[in-house]
Amino acid sequence: MVNKKGKLNKSGMSEFSKAYTSRALKSVITHNTKTKAATSESEEKSEKLPTVIPSQVDSLTERLERIKGLLNECYGCQFEEVYAYEVNGALCFVEYPEDMIEQFEMPEEILADLKDMGDEYTSEDLTVRRLGLDEIEQALEEELMSQKQLIKAMSRELRGTELKEVYAYKVNDVLCLDENLETMANQLGIPQQMRAGLKDVGYLCNGTTPTGEEITVGRIGLEEAIGELVEQIFPSLWSSIKELENELSGISLQSEEVYAYQVNDVLRIVESPEAVVQSLDLSESEQAALKDADDEYHGIDIKGKDVTVKRVGLYDAVEQLAEQILSQRQLIKEMAMEHHGTELKEVYPYQINGELLLAESPEAMANRLGLPEEELAEMRVGDKGKYDGEAIEGGQIEIERISLNKAVEELQAKLDATRRYSGEGRARYPKGTRR
Repeated sequence: MVNKKGKLNKSGMSEFSKAYTSRALKSVITHNTKTKAATSESEEKSEKLPTVIPSQVDSLTERLERIKGLLNECYGCQFEEVYAYEVNGALCFVEYPEDMIEQFEMPEEILADLKDMGDEYTSEDLTVRRLGLDEIEQALEEELMSQKQLIKAMSRELRGTELKEVYAYKVNDVLCLDENLETMANQLGIPQQMRAGLKDVGYLCNGTTPTGEEITVGRIGLEEAIGELVEQIFPSLWSSIKELENELSGISLQSEEVYAYQVNDVLRIVESPEAVVQSLDLSESEQAALKDADDEYHGIDIKGKDVTVKRVGLYDAVEQLAEQILSQRQLIKEMAMEHHGTELKEVYPYQINGELLLAESPEAMANRLGLPEEELAEMRVGDKGKYDGEAIEGGQIEIERISLNKAVEELQAKLDATRRYSGEGRARYPKGTRR
């Protein structure tokens, strides 16, 4: 928990990110409890020294600078002073003691009991302890490590590969994760004169790339990067993948999260890792091996067939699904031209009273059948509806939006039937005669 008056606002952080941080800090609090006595004893000895040795001043100054650097990297804070408290088991870093009072709406009298490191205030519903420098540095180092590990794991989910080191930037308000500044700068063509300041969190620079593009770059704290990943990037990708999978195959995934796998070179989108395990004909021992596999699994199913399962990054999954959709749409256009002689610019397949009909847009289908445009525009693959229409004899219309894969199957069946009929006709009518 961090508070920086007037400079840092962390409201709205997701529970996932908060929970991760809390778990990481539990070990710190446990460590602090064990070392409290030793720390207090060390501080008491320091207070009894009649003079301050210059090397100790340097050591204290260096330690404070390290602590400020850790706060900057973790949370994007640029504190002039650093105070840390344990408030009912949660850690709070502030620039001034008054900020902690304001953050938790405590009476100011509490500060009188927390003047020195190690001091503690206890009431019926509140326990506050001021941390020593050793505890502050230890807590921040462990928090930094936890944040980096989390981002590495999330980056692996996105890209399918893991970062060796973690640096977070905003490039024109878009989050950018990379292993070092130079790699990111080289990829984006950031001029050399803009790079020096980007080593510090909070530094923002504007410039022009060699291609003439205006660019704004700033390094951000890891907590901000985690917040954007949890609250925006992952939900957006999950939603996109579910919509693409629905349009392509007609499958409606109900879970918030989705997982992508390559099973024998076929992309599968599932609601959980367990779902892909259960979908394969594997023995119990092979199922256990698949669950324990890190990046890739090679095994044999109960029928003796080879099975290869590989985890796919979410960005790759979106790209593969988009390519498959474009391919199926193009195939449908070609099949429609062959079967109906109709050239379509776009493809939206429907079943109308059990018969396949294609349209270039939901609005076009609505106008064709005399149905409400808004309702057809909102239909997802698998949605059905019944209407009293004007364009079909009898007036009763049952409509369902179907997947691209299903449309391809139905068109292929129609084409196969037509080709068979045409072949029989050619045999029946010799060349040079008319029907």
